Amino acid sequence: MTGLRVENRARVEAMARAQSNLKTRRTEVDQRYRQARQEQMTTEVIELS
Repeated sequence: MTGLRVENRARVEAMARAQSNLKTRRTEVDQRYRQARQEQMTTEVIELS
């Protein structure tokens, strides 16, 4: 039974790390999107001026 507990705990910890990594990655992707969108909008404003 102890082996099963250890294995399950390892799986839960791995899933928690994966979830944390996904949150970090999502934040990075969102920041890149906002930056690219801002640059696009700035370019459009400059072109219209």
